[in-house]
Amino acid sequence: MIRETFHHDGDNTTIQRAQDVSADIKHAAMIRDNLRPGSEMRHVGNIPFVVAEQWARECGASIGTAEFAEYVKRKLMDGEFAKFATGKF
Repeated sequence: MIRETFHHDGDNTTIQRAQDVSADIKHAAMIRDNLRPGSEMRHVGNIPFVVAEQWARECGASIGTAEFAEYVKRKLMDGEFAKFATGKF
């Protein structure tokens, strides 16, 4: 579930979006622990929507584009976001 909080400070309004990603991390670990070698299908990660939105803003590419996919690959190989990864690239 995505939560949105609106903060008003005079003429400025800030929207904060948050999502509990602990279930996504647990699901990714379960997939990682149960992968079958040699499968034709690949599942490389579980990325929560708010994280995907942030990454799209960071890289300047839309979700689903080749540029976004390359950025996601780099992020999933990063230690900070490696828990979202489920397989090898």
